Amino acid sequence: MKTFQIVPKATKITKITAAAKGFTVTWKKQPKSITGYQIQYSTGKKFAKKTTKTKTVKKASAAKLTVKKLKAKKKVLCQSQNIQGSERKEVLFKLVKVQEHKDRQISRELY
Repeated sequence: MKTFQIVPKATKITKITAAAKGFTVTWKKQPKSITGYQIQYSTGKKFAKKTTKTKTVKKASAAKLTVKKLKAKKKVLCQSQNIQGSERKEVLFKLVKVQEHKDRQISRELY
């Protein structure tokens, strides 16, 4: 018997909106096989542990996340990934689409 894993399409960040000392990330919803999303944001381009924070959204129906309490005038990079979970384990899929944002203005996308 062969086993295989169904890998869903990567989550695409559609928009990052600036707010006072924070930002809102919006992404495209995924099919029903996804149980949540994980958004990482960092002040460094290499996403080192020291400068990176991770937020987990456990609802598959959610399509945005608001991050607050950041320092003003700092550049922030964002990336997202899908979570496909069960009672025993969670599978995290490939991180995609790094986008950067600076306080009160959205900058270009990085690949």
